[in-house]
Amino acid sequence: MREILGGFFIVAHRGASGSYPENTMLSFSKAVEYGADVVELDVRVSRDGVPIVFHDNTLDRLVGLPGKIGDYDYKDIKTFRVGGEPIPSLEEALDYLVDHVGVFIEVKEDVAIQAVTNIIIDNGYEENVAVISFSENPLVYIHNIAPNIVTGYIYMKPGDGIVKAKKIGADLVLPYYRLASAKAIAFAHRLGLKVVVWVINDTDMALEYHRRGADGIATDYPEKIVGILKKC
Repeated sequence: MREILGGFFIVAHRGASGSYPENTMLSFSKAVEYGADVVELDVRVSRDGVPIVFHDNTLDRLVGLPGKIGDYDYKDIKTFRVGGEPIPSLEEALDYLVDHVGVFIEVKEDVAIQAVTNIIIDNGYEENVAVISFSENPLVYIHNIAPNIVTGYIYMKPGDGIVKAKKIGADLVLPYYRLASAKAIAFAHRLGLKVVVWVINDTDMALEYHRRGADGIATDYPEKIVGILKKC
């Protein structure tokens, strides 16, 4: 992962989620096919403690069912479909992805971090992944348990996101694109942080954030953005 972060990189947000069902193996395989450097995925935990790749707090938008991932056991979740595609477990997704790309694991719930960490360490994936979150707690946990794993702090409101990332020992800061001014990016760099801007789906905007000095750009459409930015 640190080798990928050494240059400019493109992150496929929930895979190639603009064109394929988000956070599914199909979306991930298409992101790899399109040449993304990193695939970002979201993790929640099932009722029986299995880390599941799923973004939303509730199931209604993507699955059309009541409740949350945490209301169901893994055996039930395996029968659910997002756009006709199965919902993968984190272990299933990583088993495929780490052979092809770096992986950003966004921890959506603090309760998931221990199980996520166990999967990373038990499978020897420490060098293949980064753990990112809007919450400080999972990142502090990782920093204490496995400090060799890259971590990143995500934020989408004005404030002290960059300073907070530095204080908790993160390697990356991931600002919402409206907050990623050239000045903010330069400040993060002075603190030794890499900057990944999200979510950029317009090619002109992608080029602009590249000019501003961003280290990485997250996009729903790697099929559009990769070709443009790889020429820079």
